[in-house]
Amino acid sequence: MSSTIVPPELADKIIDFLWDSKPDLCTCSLVCKAWLPSSHLFESISFKPDRQFLALSRVPVVASYTQVLDLRSWPLEINNGVLPLLDHLSDASRLRKLILGSFPPLPEHLPTLPQLEMAWLSWGDGLDSAYPHVGVKLEHLAIQGLHRNADILRWLECSEHAPHTKRFSLQIPNTIDAACLELISKYLHQLDGHLECLPLDIYPSLSLRRNITLLALEGLTSLRRLHIGHGIYFHPPAPSFAGSCRIFPTILGIVFLLTPRNRLEELVLDVDISPDAWVSDSEADFQKILDSPAVREIRTVQFNLPHGPDDAGISGRTYGVRFAAFMREKGLIFREAVYADESKGNFV
Repeated sequence: MSSTIVPPELADKIIDFLWDSKPDLCTCSLVCKAWLPSSHLFESISFKPDRQFLALSRVPVVASYTQVLDLRSWPLEINNGVLPLLDHLSDASRLRKLILGSFPPLPEHLPTLPQLEMAWLSWGDGLDSAYPHVGVKLEHLAIQGLHRNADILRWLECSEHAPHTKRFSLQIPNTIDAACLELISKYLHQLDGHLECLPLDIYPSLSLRRNITLLALEGLTSLRRLHIGHGIYFHPPAPSFAGSCRIFPTILGIVFLLTPRNRLEELVLDVDISPDAWVSDSEADFQKILDSPAVREIRTVQFNLPHGPDDAGISGRTYGVRFAAFMREKGLIFREAVYADESKGNFV
């Protein structure tokens, strides 16, 4: 029994259930050798506002195991107790992704970090001089909540921090203002020449058409992959009713702004699963977008279904199969379309 390998997914679920019960976790570790390596347990660490997490600074080897570090919930106050931890993280050779809610100086300790996510980041009073300077090897920068955060806006405005960023993920809420969008557009065009992938997290709003125009995406010549959400809402069929789909033309209409200068190779459209059926008919608008010259020039179009399983136990692959069948039934056929749960690599 001691040589049995437990699937990592099962181990993760057991750990989530047992949480920090040390006696139970120790018992589990005797069952299977797959539980023993610390490298598995510390691949992803999410800090909570609890000083017990500072104990990790006394175990420097943990830093060599960590691939994802989430500090969104850590208190803004930077105290001496965390400095030893930062020193260890500077040697985190396997760290691939850092998620911040505070800690502006932290990226300076990680000059080779490939992926940085700023989630409603705040510097705090008196920390303007501690703007994070991100190394040129950063490949992916993701920002949430920048429209309400003057700190991040100032950081982008003077930013030469990530000149080699290849992927820039951006959340655009319906409350964003024109000045913020113009600043984002300026930053995007500073990245042109390196920027290859642009995921846009967009929600319907009355000012959406203006917002999209202000981004001036047509000027991005190095962009190869555009990822758009949330413009498609799908209500899967059931025995008692047919499936339905609603699109928001103002979101998917981003494709009408594309020009041959963009040279896009891949378009990814998020498909959200709706709990309610739609009575409005969006099929004509959907077909118009799929038939547009800009989309026809793109080599691959992918419909990205949510990862699963969801609360009903339905996997992303199953949703992909149902959505593909719905598209065929409605005559919304598109050449070489891919229906996938992108996060898991499950292609239909």
